[in-house]
Amino acid sequence: MKKLFILLAISILLSGFSKAPGPDGQLAKDFTLMNLSGQPESLSSYRGGAVLVTFFTTWCPSCQDEMPGLEPIFKKYHSRGFHVIGVCIKDDADTVKSFVKEYGLTYPVLLDKDGKIARTYGVHYIPRSFLIDKDGNVRYTTTYSDPKDIEKEVVKVME
Repeated sequence: MKKLFILLAISILLSGFSKAPGPDGQLAKDFTLMNLSGQPESLSSYRGGAVLVTFFTTWCPSCQDEMPGLEPIFKKYHSRGFHVIGVCIKDDADTVKSFVKEYGLTYPVLLDKDGKIARTYGVHYIPRSFLIDKDGNVRYTTTYSDPKDIEKEVVKVME
């Protein structure tokens, strides 16, 4: 039983870090969700710059750790065309607004109220991030990473 648990833990850890399939990545699926002001925002509106799309929930301890860690990366590279989009899964707008305020997030946060977009992206663990290049191709995916590791990948994609 202990060996099974260890193997399961290792497979979950290893599944968190993966390059996107194919030599040039896979085209990211476009989506439109409401932002916290009630306005629709589409992933495709960010085409032309690198984008980190991070799926999260407000109650997840790993998300509470990672989401504010993305803020300095967003601020550092935003002037060079880098964007972060938080996609909150199944939380209500007021809860998400409180979360954004508490953690000082300035990047856009969108509401995936029914989890449909998360399912489309195959999100099984949170936080789950997809780094998309300026042409709309997924170049890197990860589940709960040190922001320094994410920043390294952002730099590679922006070169």
